[in-house]
Amino acid sequence: MTVSGNHSIDAVGGGRQGNRHVGGEDDDVEDEGGVTPERRRDLNDSSEVEGDVDDEGTEVAEEEFDIEDIVGKDPQETLMLRAVALEKRGDVAGAFKHLRQILANDKANVQATLSLGRLLLSAGELQSAEMLYRRAVSLGTGGVEAHLGLASVYGRMPGKAEPEILCLRGASRLWPEDVGVRVALGKALNRDRRYPEAAHEFKAAITRDG
Repeated sequence: MTVSGNHSIDAVGGGRQGNRHVGGEDDDVEDEGGVTPERRRDLNDSSEVEGDVDDEGTEVAEEEFDIEDIVGKDPQETLMLRAVALEKRGDVAGAFKHLRQILANDKANVQATLSLGRLLLSAGELQSAEMLYRRAVSLGTGGVEAHLGLASVYGRMPGKAEPEILCLRGASRLWPEDVGVRVALGKALNRDRRYPEAAHEFKAAITRDG
C-alpha cells in the first residue's frame, strides 16, 4: 500500500542494516556530513542529458517540459519541476543538484526537503536523510510523509527501534484511518518484542480493514 509521497508502507520499518552514526542537529544542506566523499562526487557529477542549456548552464531535457509548465512560475517552482523530471529520467545527480539549489534558496521548502530526503534514503545516506526528515517534521508541514520517511531511516539503523516506533505513532496520529500505517507500527513493535502492543495495532488494522 502506497502512502503520501513516494513512500511505500512495505518499506517503512524495513530491516536494519549499516552501522552509520546518527547525525547531529540540523545543518545546512551544503554541509551534509553523512554523504561520503565518493558518493558526493557521484551525486554532483554532471550527467549527459540531451536538451537545451539554461542561462546557468544547466542542461534540461527539452521533451520533459511543456512551455506552459514553466512560463509564469517562480524560479523555485521551475527548479522543482526540473528536479522531478530529471528523477523520472533516472538522472538522480541532476535531481539532487536542483533540490540542493532550492534548499540553498529556501531552507524551509518542505517539498524539496522531503524529495531530497527520499533520494538520500534510497542511496543509503542515512545520516543525511535523517537530518532532512527531522527538518520536515520540525517544520510541521511535512505531514505523514515526513514521519514515515524518518521511520524508514530509523528502521535501517541498528538500535533505533524506539525512535522508529515514535515516528510511526506520529504517522498514525496524523492518519488514524490508514491500515498500512497501523500494520507498519505493529511490525515495528513486534520486532522490538513488544507483543501486546503489536497485537493491539494488528487488531486495530484488521478492524479498520474490515
